[in-house]
Amino acid sequence: MTVSPITRITGGVAGLAATYAEVRALADRFDAAGDYVRKWVPELKGLPDKWIHEPAGAPADILRKAGVTIGETYPEPIVDLKTSRQRALERQGEL
Repeated sequence: MTVSPITRITGGVAGLAATYAEVRALADRFDAAGDYVRKWVPELKGLPDKWIHEPAGAPADILRKAGVTIGETYPEPIVDLKTSRQRALERQGEL
């Protein structure tokens, strides 16, 4: 039986212990074509597979063709992963 990354997250298995890379790797492994996302997040159904798990990173023309407007039809990212990673590494160095 395979377990989707979304199931792991909502089931509390991933929690705070999982890094973005781990969750992304699970998404790529178990939902590479984005079928799960397209079923449960219909706002993203028009995105190409490459961007289905990271819509905010998609180029503007891809978003426009898919009918996705970050901040309007789909929420903006809550966390800036690059900035939060850098802060975490800096804080870890302070320990």
